[in-house]
Amino acid sequence: MSYAEDVRRLAGAAAMLVGAGPPAPDSVHPNEQQTGLAARDAVAGELRSLTTVLLGERPTRAERPELLASSPAHALRAALNDLPATATAPLPQTGALARNGGPFTRGWQDAARAAVALERYHDLLACLPGPQAWAAIRDVAELAAALPQLDADLAAALPTAGTEGARAALLDPVPHGLLRLAADELRVHTADLPAGSTDLALPERPRLQPPSTLADLPGATRQLALLVAHRGPHLTAAESRAALRVLADGVDLTGRVLALTHPAKNHPTAIARQHLQDALPDLQQLLHEPLATLTRPAPAVLYLAEQIRARLGTAAALADRLQDQLQPADTREADFARLAAPLTRWAIETPALIAALEDSLSRAIDTRRLLAPRQEPTRGRRMDLLWLPVANAAGDHPAISAASRSTAHLSTAARHLAAVTGTDTGTEIGTDTAAGRTRSAARTAAIQAGLAFDSLTAVLRARQAAPWPNPARAAHPALPPDPQQRRSRNQR
Repeated sequence: MSYAEDVRRLAGAAAMLVGAGPPAPDSVHPNEQQTGLAARDAVAGELRSLTTVLLGERPTRAERPELLASSPAHALRAALNDLPATATAPLPQTGALARNGGPFTRGWQDAARAAVALERYHDLLACLPGPQAWAAIRDVAELAAALPQLDADLAAALPTAGTEGARAALLDPVPHGLLRLAADELRVHTADLPAGSTDLALPERPRLQPPSTLADLPGATRQLALLVAHRGPHLTAAESRAALRVLADGVDLTGRVLALTHPAKNHPTAIARQHLQDALPDLQQLLHEPLATLTRPAPAVLYLAEQIRARLGTAAALADRLQDQLQPADTREADFARLAAPLTRWAIETPALIAALEDSLSRAIDTRRLLAPRQEPTRGRRMDLLWLPVANAAGDHPAISAASRSTAHLSTAARHLAAVTGTDTGTEIGTDTAAGRTRSAARTAAIQAGLAFDSLTAVLRARQAAPWPNPARAAHPALPPDPQQRRSRNQR
């Protein structure tokens, strides 16, 4: 999920409310009045919070809408702070966000859910550089410009009796006039920045998907490689051994099954099988290398590796049973070919896993987190001196050398197997293609957010075809002239 997608939802919900036109009088059911008002307060409160986060400081008493000429962003925050709350009855937030109201109230609930979703970007918005921060504050100005119209429609939908306080707050001309002035001024200042163009995304935490069948082995191994790469220098010895057991068991099994399919000597499958067998001694050496760490292992890595080994064990038992059965040669070879298909796809993913292991172990050695047994005898067998940080450089350590040789063999085997199956190698799937999909999704989300803001602007202009009197301008003569008048004056 990205900021552009969430802000598009809010702009789309606001456009739907404005575009629906003036509601019928007393169209909100009495049981839904406080729900609609609480949803409106959630939208206004989030716009107020976004301006505070982007400005990076708390509002002061000296900050008033009269600062419009010098700082329209601070004036917008002051105008939003002047908007009073409208809900009077205490209502849990779940009641305001649940999609259980009538058509008009449900539209406000959609807007409130989209506004609340923007709270998760507060920490990231506070760290934005200047151009992106201005683009984000333009989004707030576009949404704030629609709030007076939305408040007027909500007041028209409420009954005249029993909601006098809420209607007075929704129709108060001075704070809403100040809000329109500040939003219009800020939109003029940021006219060259497209709305919804802020590139901001939350880091996605991968969800564990343990394999349930042999066909799930490639995806699970790809996820294990991502987890190992994410651990980086914090990778523990237990985690590395768990991943290495997966590689050792799987490489041995895949080589054995490929041999039983009887490929030709120069066939890519036979060449791949030979490289798999060549990688096995280095994997065994790396598995039994005396290394230790002081930190606890990540349960996710151990659990996923254990589940993959369990599925590989099932495949090994099936291979043994097929080999012991008395069947014609053609039938047995066909059975092994069906078993070799998921194992071949699994072998294509192994270079990414061994490369992640090599990189994480190298970083652990460089940061002195990886321990090795002390070579010299210690006096008195002191336990705190039996294990010391690895002293030699990462490239010179036997474990890294074995991992490098394994990476070369597994990468060569994966290329030959990928040529046979017509698929990409796992390394390409894990890096370039994923990055390209991320960039494409970000561009698509920005375009869709821009279209949502364009729709909001269009429906606002359609609703405000006639001049809307603004008493705030006459009440504050220090404010600059109307932005439209200023633009026409500059053109002359």
